[in-house]
Amino acid sequence: NRVDFTKNSTLIIGAVCLIMGTGNYSLQIGGFDLGGIGTATLAAILLNLFLNRGEDKELPASEPAETVTEVEAKPVVQNEEYFLSQTIAFLGLGAMGWHMASHLPKLGHQVWVWNRTEQKAVAHAETFVTQAVGIEQAVQADFIFSCLPTSQDVEALIAAHPPKQGAIWIDCTSGVPESAQKLAKLLEQQSSFYLDAPVSGQTVGAEKGTLTVMVGGNEQAFEQVKPIIDAFAGLIEYVGESGSGFAVKAVNNTLMATHLWALAEGLTVLKGQGVDLSSALNCINHSSGKSSMSENIMAQRVLSREF
Repeated sequence: NRVDFTKNSTLIIGAVCLIMGTGNYSLQIGGFDLGGIGTATLAAILLNLFLNRGEDKELPASEPAETVTEVEAKPVVQNEEYFLSQTIAFLGLGAMGWHMASHLPKLGHQVWVWNRTEQKAVAHAETFVTQAVGIEQAVQADFIFSCLPTSQDVEALIAAHPPKQGAIWIDCTSGVPESAQKLAKLLEQQSSFYLDAPVSGQTVGAEKGTLTVMVGGNEQAFEQVKPIIDAFAGLIEYVGESGSGFAVKAVNNTLMATHLWALAEGLTVLKGQGVDLSSALNCINHSSGKSSMSENIMAQRVLSREF
């Protein structure tokens, strides 16, 4: 048998060789005949080439690569004194936003807060060292956090009140990836930046400042705002381009719902068998069937009847 291949087909051929079992093959690469080799040797060569391959697409030898210089907006690297002089705004003081914004003043920045119900922003300012402002002033901040019910709300807010040039908008809403991609392009055209940065950890995590934050968007903008996010986060992870953060959060929420549904079904069966549910849940939480839903939500919110 004769095997001719390109780098694109390397992995497939390697897998085929392993499936075919023993045999001898004549291997020819780039016009050089390497003679007869066994299946295992051929598979090893192919696997090594695959693991160490370069880009799949290469320019033909007759067409030298052209140097292309891309010009794109980039956040300015700032010294610590200038960084601390910059302002932060937090838009949306709901169950999560109220606690998240409360951690920001400890960074040393001036923190503005805005809420559609003005009284709530005033109450936040009275409780923490923040300042209640109107939306027109809030969008003039250097770093703008939003935590609103939907991506539609964020889109409408940005359309009516766009941020100033150079600002970084960090959207902690559990939003839609396509909306994040659209807003990132829109703000880039206006010389500012948009990051989708949804959070997970429930209100207790927001209150303790231990939220998990999954961030998508411009990586340099992310690095600039990371020290600020750290005020309310236990884990901050950059997960990719715009929309990636929202995508990870959506999958996380799907898994959460699946775990909760399965747990509810299981406990319903046990209740029908006359099993004590608190004891059963304690066993599950010390076994392989445990999850965040069994360890936290089910015990704290369901069995306790504190919905």
